[in-house]
Order: sequence, then structure tokens, then C-alpha cells
Amino acid sequence: MNLLKSTFTTIAATCAVCMTLSAQAGQMGAQYTSDKQQFEGYSIELINNCGVDVPNISKLAYTIMQDEKNSLRGWSHIRKNNGSGEFSAVKLEDDDYKISKDHYQVDESCNNVKTQGAVLLKKHSDWDHQHANGFEPKFFDNRLMLSNIDKIVLDIKLHKEGTSIPTLKDLKNAYGDILTKEQLNTLDQGKANIAVTIFEAMALNQGTSSLNADKFIVIDQDQYFDQWIRITIDADKMNYYTEISYHATPANKDDYKDLAIKGLRLNPENHTGDVLRNFITDSWTKELPELFKELNISIKKIEIIVKDNSVTY
Repeated sequence: MNLLKSTFTTIAATCAVCMTLSAQAGQMGAQYTSDKQQFEGYSIELINNCGVDVPNISKLAYTIMQDEKNSLRGWSHIRKNNGSGEFSAVKLEDDDYKISKDHYQVDESCNNVKTQGAVLLKKHSDWDHQHANGFEPKFFDNRLMLSNIDKIVLDIKLHKEGTSIPTLKDLKNAYGDILTKEQLNTLDQGKANIAVTIFEAMALNQGTSSLNADKFIVIDQDQYFDQWIRITIDADKMNYYTEISYHATPANKDDYKDLAIKGLRLNPENHTGDVLRNFITDSWTKELPELFKELNISIKKIEIIVKDNSVTY
């Protein structure tokens, strides 16, 4: 049994021991959020009674994924036995890292709504395939203008089983002879990080300059493991930049207010986006050890909240 199937089986067994979900719904009432924590440009809240009589966040929303609607697509470079050795040391099997509708299943930890699972993987040493997999839904048929985007909302769960995050000690053991203490702290801080990016159509061609905006989310796994949480990102406080050939230049959002946004990306990260190779570009070699950050997540909802509903999405 692969990891993601095991996760759903474990959830089901736990729920059966406690009480039936229908009984939970009757006793506890509708889904609500609590314990909101505000960070720079985003907030995190606990989701209580997940999936029970779910209220709308806003009528002004473009829904990418929720229960029976799932526009999520993505990529995975991970092949353990492809001969290159690039991913031979990852902890799970290839199927666990695939962005696949096979992992879009009824979730008994959320009142039997469907959720999308995946184990997201980030490299710490090499920048080639550093974001080894991720979600990248595109919405070319929608007139989603940058100036009309207010917030981005994600409902997710970070599972303890299947998540593996190198500690500062792990990083020091691997790279302590190469990096200073300050550089090690820049490389990673031992937390679960997810980057959320919105982009225009031209972002799919790295040979052409394109506008992007991102926000790096820090999830304290010790606080939030195995709990449904809501992440709400303020679009005005995202990091806006143009990019060509993977080189970014800061940009002013107001200069692109009439630009149509055509996609969203969700990938594993650290808090800076740097890998070991960024610090020792000239002396880096493939012989250096590779450490992987692996995040086993489930996604219940992704929505873009808009300011004006005069445009039909």
C-alpha cells in the first residue's frame, strides 16, 4: 500500500473508533475557523468540523478546487530508478509524489468531502529540479484580472506520516564544512514551507519576460500537524516580479493592473528559495549530498477571492 492510500486508511480507522461522522456533524454543527494567527501578508487559522455544512467564504470567488470541482494539475520529476541517482534517496515511492487524480479521494477526516493528496518534495542542494513536483492549475478561459484579485485561500492539512523535514542538525552534518552558520540558517529553518504563485500566460515560456507574484508560507509543523488549516493570502502583499530565464526583477503591481492572470502554482519551498548551489555556484558538484524536504499534504479548497463580481468567472 502506498503512503497516500495508507493516509486515507488511517484517517478512516481513526474516525471509526471515535464516532461516526454523521454523529459528529449533528453534535458539533457547521464548519468554522478559529485561533487565527497573522503573519506578514497571510494568516493561518484552524478549521473546526471540517466539511460539515460548509459556509461560503465569499460570493466573490473563483474556485480552483473544492469537493467535486478539481482543476488541479501539476508535474513530478521524481523517478527513483531512472539510472541518474537524482532521486534514489527519497523516502517514498514514485506514485506518492505524482500529481494525480488517483489521489483525489473521499476524506473521512473532513466529513467525506473529496480532497487532493500529494507528497511535495524540495531539494536542498541542486537547483535543477529543486521543486521536484507541485500543483499548477491554469485557467486560460477566465478573465481574472490582476487588479481584481483580493485574496487567495487554501484549506490544507499537513500529515505527520509521510512528512520529512531536515533539521538544522541534518543541514549542519551535510553542509557544515561548506557553509557558515548564517548561510545554514538562510538555507533552511526546519519548517514546512509552501510557495504560492500566480502568473500570467507568458510565464510558461521562460524565454519571454512575464509577471509573477508569490508568497512563501511558513507552517510550524509542531503546531499544525494533522489538523485542517486555512491559509489566507493578501494579494496586495505578495512579492511581484518579472521573470525571464529564471532571473527575477522586482515589479510594481500597479503597472500591471489590467493584466490577466492565467495560472496558480503550489510547490514545496524553504523560507528563501535558495539551495546550496546558490551559495557555492562555482564549486558545487553533484557529488555533494542531497537532502530532501518532503511534505505530505491534503488540499480541500483553493479559491481566489475577487473584489468585484461584475466579471463572470
